[in-house]
Amino acid sequence: MAIRFHLDEHISPIVAEFLRGNGFDVTTSQDTGLLGRTDDSQLSFAVNQKRTLVTCDADFTRPETISQAGFGICFCHRDKYTIQEFCEALQIVAECMTEVEMHQHLEYL
Repeated sequence: MAIRFHLDEHISPIVAEFLRGNGFDVTTSQDTGLLGRTDDSQLSFAVNQKRTLVTCDADFTRPETISQAGFGICFCHRDKYTIQEFCEALQIVAECMTEVEMHQHLEYL
């Protein structure tokens, strides 16, 4: 099964548009009513919906959080990439990794 993403509220909506335009299944904090919600709420949503959480929030890189991430976490430091480069990095993850490989896995972008 293909990786499905959930973008944390700190990720630009442009990223969701790019990924959706390339055929990927993506939800965002904005379109799921999770703006301003806790990290636990974001992670719970991603796990319940069988999605890989995409975030720039370093709190999600803690081992205890990763162990709860049933479908993994993709983490990138804010401003490391342009939006285009960030989108391309996520596309590579989706094309090269499986749900099984992402299980409780932190992928640094």
